[in-house]
Amino acid sequence: MLRYEALRRRPGGVKALTGLTLREFEELYERFVPAWEEAERERLSRPDRQRAIGAGRSYKLDLATRLL
Repeated sequence: MLRYEALRRRPGGVKALTGLTLREFEELYERFVPAWEEAERERLSRPDRQRAIGAGRSYKLDLATRLL
């Protein structure tokens, strides 16, 4: 599995995979984090949830890797 932490050491790899430079991807990530956190809060506060918050599987990949 290709992870962001490994890919960021090779800026050409980020460009090849995403079409963005490393700096552009990091700027996108900085703007993405607040939007994702808000969406996650909304998702967790749904009234029709089947499980309590914290139950179920946790994410295996960090947010930057998932954004890739």
